Amino acid sequence: MTINDKEDQLKLDELYYYKVIDRLAHLSKSSMFTSVVVALLVCTVFWGRVETWILAAWIVTLLITILVRAALIRRFWRLDLENSCLRCWARRYVILIYCSAACWGFLPFLDIFSSQDWARSFLIFVAAGTSSGGMVSLHPLLNAAIPYVLIILVPMMIVLAQGPELSLIVMAIMGGFYCISLVRSTFLLNKASHDSIRK
Repeated sequence: MTINDKEDQLKLDELYYYKVIDRLAHLSKSSMFTSVVVALLVCTVFWGRVETWILAAWIVTLLITILVRAALIRRFWRLDLENSCLRCWARRYVILIYCSAACWGFLPFLDIFSSQDWARSFLIFVAAGTSSGGMVSLHPLLNAAIPYVLIILVPMMIVLAQGPELSLIVMAIMGGFYCISLVRSTFLLNKASHDSIRK
């Protein structure tokens, strides 16, 4: 392979990676709005039932990560491809994805999750929705999508597995199967997405 061939290959690789990131940016745009709505609903439901400073810190942290993600996406669409590092942009974005997931993954550690059945059911529903939504919106990048799902679901499974009721342990096991199903679906979506980009 000549130097020119290598340069052409590098250009093709960068163009391919740009298309992957562009798809990620478009999918993430709508999911961020949904995340804001769900976060506000969580705060509305738990207001007065969970310490105000905890809820305030939680939603402020989550909103900041979402706003910075939105700013990064806007910046991506203005990038000069010849003088920009797409992988640097992707690394920053993925770190913010992990921060958002950590905010959702924190919720099962609230006292109300263990003490109130309705709160547990509500938060399980929230975790199922946000993790599956993340799978759909982040699947172009596996290193973003799979950790996002795991960071949200694993803490919930850990808390549920501590019981003491058998039903909670069974729910933790079911959560594990759900998590495996989402990870598998992420791989399938990722493959389909990359195949369509290559065409």
